[in-house]
Amino acid sequence: MSLRRWHRVVAATLAAVGAVLTLTAAPAQAATVYGTAKAPNGLTMRNGPGTGFGWVGSMAYNSKLPVLCYAIGESVNGNSYWDVVDNGSQHPPYVSDYWLDTGGDVTTRGIPSCRTFMYDETPGMAKQPGGLPVYDSPGAGPQGISLT
Repeated sequence: MSLRRWHRVVAATLAAVGAVLTLTAAPAQAATVYGTAKAPNGLTMRNGPGTGFGWVGSMAYNSKLPVLCYAIGESVNGNSYWDVVDNGSQHPPYVSDYWLDTGGDVTTRGIPSCRTFMYDETPGMAKQPGGLPVYDSPGAGPQGISLT
């Protein structure tokens, strides 16, 4: 086999292997992060990132739920993060990150910000600079739907 032909065979083989690897490589997905309620009397779930928002349920002490995203809201004991948890409802609730143990800093655990996860494409949602949703009042959810 001539050197030129050998180069063409090697190049064709490498191209074929590269195409197969490209087609079979699946994007890496972040592992689901679970939060454990650490409020001794149960963790209040709300329809917005603050204590002024309506109550929608509670998590029992030491119960676990998947965390969908985090938002910045009212500070609870110096922690302004609120986590949105998947409790199976159509409108996932917010819980104070201060009382939800996610195994570390919520911003570095692979949990997305709610600005990009939930609200960037919500029609009719007024936003302040930075993409955070602005609610009309406590108790008003996305698109002005009352969740209380």
